[in-house]
Amino acid sequence: MKRTFYRCAIAALFAAGVGSNAAADTLNFTGGSAMGGPDVPTPVTFGTLSGAYFEVGSLHPAGTGVFNPFLTIQEKGTEQGYNTLGKLQFDEKRQPQWTHELLLSSLKVVTAPNGTQSYEFTLDLDEADTVKKRLISLDELQIYRGAAPDYHQLDTAAMKFTDSGAVANLVYDMDAANDNTVLLNYDVISRGNGASDLNVYIATSAFAGSGPYVYLYSKFGTYGQAGFDYTTDASYEEWRAVSGANPPQAVPVPTAVYGGFVLLGGLALSKIRARKLALQGC
Repeated sequence: MKRTFYRCAIAALFAAGVGSNAAADTLNFTGGSAMGGPDVPTPVTFGTLSGAYFEVGSLHPAGTGVFNPFLTIQEKGTEQGYNTLGKLQFDEKRQPQWTHELLLSSLKVVTAPNGTQSYEFTLDLDEADTVKKRLISLDELQIYRGAAPDYHQLDTAAMKFTDSGAVANLVYDMDAANDNTVLLNYDVISRGNGASDLNVYIATSAFAGSGPYVYLYSKFGTYGQAGFDYTTDASYEEWRAVSGANPPQAVPVPTAVYGGFVLLGGLALSKIRARKLALQGC
């Protein structure tokens, strides 16, 4: 109910510019054309980049302890990082409580708003609470599957882990076809920190390959535009995964086995009838 309410509220805020452009290089989720300027697309509430579905977040509350992130990043200007139990490489913080390994088996399969069976990742921003500093850009998003939980040498340009013996494969790259960007506003729905700001749905079919662990790498704050400040500031950016048990799939009974059940049932009924007739003296 809450999720539906906030989606409706967000849609009302963006009524003048709701839409999606699958070919767009920039998704403007800032919430107002005044924050975008002449060179930025009209604000929208959802869109598709490299096959993944992005939407303005709607989870509330979403603070630490409720949000339960698996990745926390913090640095002024620009920041980047990925979840791991290994040595921290970039701007990751609060390991191991809020930066740690993520098992693929822990992720819940959800239906994205576009109808695709997906895994959902949710971002909670924390930028300074001023009009100028509420903006932040998501410039890179890469997701990998790995065989171990503690890789700590990621070549983000080559998009591979270079740890000795590392076995991992890239399953999603936001910039696969274009140099894409998502422009975000910390206070887009007037809730600030403690409310999610972005939901990303990535099709389960993209997670081909082997390895039980999921690594999410993201980079923020490099987008440049005159008169607007998309650099990082203040506290943490946190990523959460929607987790939970997936319902077991019904296994159909093979025809031969089903026929056997029918035959056994028929024999049992025959024996019961014969016993009844015997008791009646027939």
